[in-house]
Amino acid sequence: MLRQAVDLYTDMGRLNMAARQLREIAEAQEKAGAKAEACAFYEQAADLFATENATSEASRCRLKVAEASAELGDYARAGQLFEEVAAAAAENNLLKYGAKGHLLCAGICALCHGSDEEVSNRFERYREVDLQFAGSREAALLDGCAAALAASDDEAFSRAVGEFDGMTRLDAWKTAMLLVVKRRIGARQAGEEKGADDDDEVL
Repeated sequence: MLRQAVDLYTDMGRLNMAARQLREIAEAQEKAGAKAEACAFYEQAADLFATENATSEASRCRLKVAEASAELGDYARAGQLFEEVAAAAAENNLLKYGAKGHLLCAGICALCHGSDEEVSNRFERYREVDLQFAGSREAALLDGCAAALAASDDEAFSRAVGEFDGMTRLDAWKTAMLLVVKRRIGARQAGEEKGADDDDEVL
């Protein structure tokens, strides 16, 4: 029925309403655990919201896609989406203060899969995307985690995460993604780069 509503609203030219219906479908898929399907509907909703210049609504949908993509292991796609949302936010006077949070998420995604050189290059670019990023707690966390990953130092990683979490509580998504980074450090210590299945490990 919701898909029929999408078709009807689209035919009527009421794209904002069609986007809202698509978002509702995505939310239902997300609750059902169908993350890949939810991503597809969130993307469609984002495109329609963007067409209607509903920038904040489009960004919220893209952030949903980014989070789910990372949970599905597509860190490159997730990071790109976070970066795009951050760039758009940095250029908007009402949204610019949220840019560094999106860049933090993008950086965590980079740490999950990127080479040390790629991670370093991305973090330098983040400082150009948002001039307020340099010197922020978010930047300090990413720099600390990147240094720990490069040195295969799990204790330094835990310290960097602990210091940030003591000031700004990490949410469940960031915690889960940082555990992926911690497993990378463990894999490097063991001389191999492959993930583990222990999601219950404590940072």
